Amino acid sequence: MGTQTCPTCHHEFPLEPECVQLLRLYVQRVDGEVDGPVDADLIRERCYLGVYKGREHVRIRDGLWVPITGWPLFEEVLRLVGVDVEAIVHLVSAERGWQKKAVLVPGTAETAKARHLAAARTSDQQEKHDKAVQRIQREESEGERKTFVWFIGGALLIAACAIIWMVVTL
Repeated sequence: MGTQTCPTCHHEFPLEPECVQLLRLYVQRVDGEVDGPVDADLIRERCYLGVYKGREHVRIRDGLWVPITGWPLFEEVLRLVGVDVEAIVHLVSAERGWQKKAVLVPGTAETAKARHLAAARTSDQQEKHDKAVQRIQREESEGERKTFVWFIGGALLIAACAIIWMVVTL
């Protein structure tokens, strides 16, 4: 194994073992068109050039389509070129519906459990968000109070200095 250097940003990519370099994959683009079979290096290059933007899906021959962001091999390049991988994962999840497993059948107990877990995660995230907002609002109001106290204190100090100066000069 060795490294390969990007000519633009000079980032070094680790070269994968021979078996990964020769891996032939299919890429399903957002418009439904399928590219392939292509090797992993070509997919990485296309990610780097912006041809693939992170919403594509990849599979090996007759395997299941997996989001391209699910492959660390491609995720690294997408992150390097500035793709917000987490946002894409959430977007794809919203489009396809959150599922715990790819084989869930609607109406089964597993689907209900997956929905419950998703709702729990959402409520936990909402609760954390609400707490963070409350903390920020509290800190802002405390900061405003401190600013007001400093302002009043400064005004009183200036008034006291002015009174003392008037008494001394008279």
